[in-house]
Amino acid sequence: MEVKIRKELEKINSFFINDIVVNDNIGLYTGVSGRNVLMCQNYLAKKNDQYFKKINSYIEYSVNAIEAGKDIDFSFSTGLAGWAWTLEHLTEKGFITSDINNLLEDIDHIVYKQMKYFLSVGEYDQLNGAIGIGRYFIKRKKYHLVDKIINYLNETKVHSSLETKWRLVNRLENAFYYDFRFFQDQ
Repeated sequence: MEVKIRKELEKINSFFINDIVVNDNIGLYTGVSGRNVLMCQNYLAKKNDQYFKKINSYIEYSVNAIEAGKDIDFSFSTGLAGWAWTLEHLTEKGFITSDINNLLEDIDHIVYKQMKYFLSVGEYDQLNGAIGIGRYFIKRKKYHLVDKIINYLNETKVHSSLETKWRLVNRLENAFYYDFRFFQDQ
């Protein structure tokens, strides 16, 4: 079984080493940022320079996509928050050695505004909403900004004896529903 798993991993790694990026997606879960995390882990495990070179090419590609003004959202899974999380991760692992704090500070301001908007419209989602941006701020050790999410969620919760939930509005149907719940043990 272990041999099969290793063979499958080698197929996946080979695919990404030979990958030519054909979309402009910088996403952590859907694009080059996620690929960079994979290449980082592979390099740390195998010390193969192919992975290191691929990391650099993915960084260059994503910077070019952002500079070209591609349609980029702010989310953790597909957008700027996840991309910046990846840069911070690569810096922690020693792949980025230049000081990127000024760049990340600029991104902090941009995604913070989006996080506030997400909270105001009830977009709590951990991948594409306010909590996802909070995950980025945890990586940046900006806990005071994460506290804003926690405080907002605490203030807007609907609590019953067995669950805590947050009310969301479906603007198309002019109705509300509960999409984000926490069930308590009985």
